[in-house]
Amino acid sequence: MSKPFVHFFETPKGKYFYDVNSNAIVRVSSQLYEYLNNRIEYSSENINIIKELNILTQAGLLSADKWNSIEHPATNLLKENLNGSIEMLTLQITQQCNLRCKYCPYSGSYYNRKHSSASMNIEIAKKAIDFYIKHSFDRQELNIGFYGGEPLIQYDMIKEIVDYVNKQCEGKKVYFHITTNATLLDLEKITFLAKHEFKMTISLDGPRELHDKNRKEMNGKGSFDKVIENIQMIQNHFPEYIKEIMFNCVVDGRGDYGCLNDFFTNYEIIKDIHTTFSDIAEEGIKDNELLLSSEDYDIAYQYEVFKLLLNKCSLISEKEVSTIVKSYYDYIRMMLKGRSVGNAYNDTGHPGGPCIPGVHKLFVNIHGNFYPCEKLNENIKEVIIGNVESGFDSKRIEDILNVGKSTQEECRNCWCNRYCYQCIMFSEKGDSLSAEMRKSHCKSVKKATENMFKDYCLIKEVEADDNNIYFL
Repeated sequence: MSKPFVHFFETPKGKYFYDVNSNAIVRVSSQLYEYLNNRIEYSSENINIIKELNILTQAGLLSADKWNSIEHPATNLLKENLNGSIEMLTLQITQQCNLRCKYCPYSGSYYNRKHSSASMNIEIAKKAIDFYIKHSFDRQELNIGFYGGEPLIQYDMIKEIVDYVNKQCEGKKVYFHITTNATLLDLEKITFLAKHEFKMTISLDGPRELHDKNRKEMNGKGSFDKVIENIQMIQNHFPEYIKEIMFNCVVDGRGDYGCLNDFFTNYEIIKDIHTTFSDIAEEGIKDNELLLSSEDYDIAYQYEVFKLLLNKCSLISEKEVSTIVKSYYDYIRMMLKGRSVGNAYNDTGHPGGPCIPGVHKLFVNIHGNFYPCEKLNENIKEVIIGNVESGFDSKRIEDILNVGKSTQEECRNCWCNRYCYQCIMFSEKGDSLSAEMRKSHCKSVKKATENMFKDYCLIKEVEADDNNIYFL
């Protein structure tokens, strides 16, 4: 029997393998687990192992197949998608900001960007919009986002762009998006944003002591009080619109978890508004101290994840689960519960991670250069995928889509390749791309994926009986 392409892991209750070719997670007996993991010798007299092996092989599992080569499945339709299916346009209308947040990509804490006084001119914005409209004819709805810096510094330009878009896109529904620090909001701006149904995300990092730790004005003063004042203004004047707003909290692991959770659970004008929680970005960071977390925070977070799993097993009520961790279950469910399982492993494939550059999102910086998204280092020439004058560079887009080719042998032989989340951003090293940098992230990707598998299995174990073989 050839060595099957599987990955072994255990929970306190069961022993499992993940079958890469079929995308199945299987619980097996301890004996078969030890045999497959080469911990015990095979014996023809071991009837139980023989029976289990037959069940698994007849189900199409335990294949040793691997990709012969790396190629993203979207490659063949790339030009067609670029021609008419762009989902979202994001405009970097300014690099200016009135805050100096410690973890901001423009803060100087990262290698890729710094604050500047530069902004996009309206002609570049209009050319980008024209290009987007021309290359999104297959889309019934259009999405246009405003990115900074702080985009409301260019409020007058936003108004001009919105007016231009509405004239050019007559007949299609357009959704406008903006992420703001909320300090520059006033009644006029809120009235405009509400009138045009902007999907607004406000950056809010928790109560005053946590928010003001990182999110400061240029003079060093915290921004919390101003943000809350403006949120209250929205509540007072547009009580229906505030229901459509989102908060984004960048979590500093050196803070107090209980304090953070209590704020988003109980603070009156905050508690009923949807909040997303994200970690400080580590790619391209200069100061790793920003990424540190306290032992108390880590323990509290893991305990809340444990409570989340208990809730999904119907052992505790949802009201006992921290708001901060609730999205983790949604992620598990999206990745595993609805996944396709079967014998569909092809001769060629590509690790998960890359979206289709320029199609999922087209980011245009102040100079009119195209990028796959706003998170990339604008100083790396290899990630520029075109510009407003010449259009798309399809060869470069194809190279970025197939970033796994730079680590082809490692990816072919990796059990985690379906669940890898490394896009081109994980290859950034200074102002260039590096295969070694991409490989340096592999350990953490595998660890995160195995932990997700284990948590999924812990939930399913409550529903399962104790048969040796159980397919998840």
